[in-house]
Amino acid sequence: MKFSMKLTQQLVVLILATLSSFPTEATVFLGKALDFTDKDDFSLLFTPEEQYQIKSTNRRAHIRAKTPIHQAKQLHLNAVLYVDENNWTIWINGHKITPNSPNVHLIIHKVSSEHILCTWKHTTQNYEVELRTNQMFKVNAVHQ
Repeated sequence: MKFSMKLTQQLVVLILATLSSFPTEATVFLGKALDFTDKDDFSLLFTPEEQYQIKSTNRRAHIRAKTPIHQAKQLHLNAVLYVDENNWTIWINGHKITPNSPNVHLIIHKVSSEHILCTWKHTTQNYEVELRTNQMFKVNAVHQ
């Protein structure tokens, strides 16, 4: 009962916020001060703390993605989105790779819904690598 009442209140607030006569400044409604000036931060599903955690995780992933694949010390298969052999997207070390992506340092041989097979041209050596989602290949582990 509490959950549905809170959700109902949030829906009423959202509807009122979209009306042109509703002021965009902080307004007291349902006993709370509301500010709709920044509509990107408004969420019916996530608390402000959850929104902060999501945004900070996205920022960390973006920072990790800046390292070029051939200079990285490891390959990490973040995700596989597989439709068929010609229609797929994979994310390796935060980089989005599709069948049409030009990449001379990572040659994708096969992608399935469960794994990928690729050749990684790392600095002076080539590695044949098979990875599953969330699996990692480390160069140091090969040379030990």
